[in-house]
Amino acid sequence: MTLLSVITISTYAYFVTEEFASIADFNSPLEKDNMVFYTMGGKMKLIVNIENMALSNSGSIAAEDSANIVISFTPNTNYSVVCSYDIVYDWVSEDRYEIHSDGVTEKEYTMQATLTNNIHVTEGENFIKDEIDLADVIGDLPSRKVVIGAQIDGKGEETSTAIWNLKSTFYNVNANQDEHYGKNYMGQFRIANVECTKGSITK
Repeated sequence: MTLLSVITISTYAYFVTEEFASIADFNSPLEKDNMVFYTMGGKMKLIVNIENMALSNSGSIAAEDSANIVISFTPNTNYSVVCSYDIVYDWVSEDRYEIHSDGVTEKEYTMQATLTNNIHVTEGENFIKDEIDLADVIGDLPSRKVVIGAQIDGKGEETSTAIWNLKSTFYNVNANQDEHYGKNYMGQFRIANVECTKGSITK
């Protein structure tokens, strides 16, 4: 299972860390023992300092960071293969960012996922392509698919690569945000439901 851990700890400090492991098993009627489907990633660390939350700074970005998920696929077949997959977000902490601060109608704590390349890949149905507040897209749900049916294809020993950029932003909004003080938001993104068949991506 491929994991992207999102760890957020605060005294108005939010930390986001990504960790990745190879996918060993996936659903495929093909020669899956010869196929290589794996992800790589770095680390993203988002820290919201208390001084950035001063009322005088309201309306500004308090902290922002981004990192890439890199998905690579090598079919090792003599025919074209296309694989689809989902990206799932799971809350794993007791604290969940489930509602905006009182009186907030604009973005507060957001996540955005962008597929940065367009060769041999498609983004599927991406619910966080545009920057969106986590309370709106995930909220208190224990698990939520944030990307459905993304695709990657290839043939032979050629390696195709999908590069996803994840960006997290915390805003100092013109409202009392004390309810997030000291919260530990922890969740994970994971690659799920990988299925491969003969064929290639058509756009």
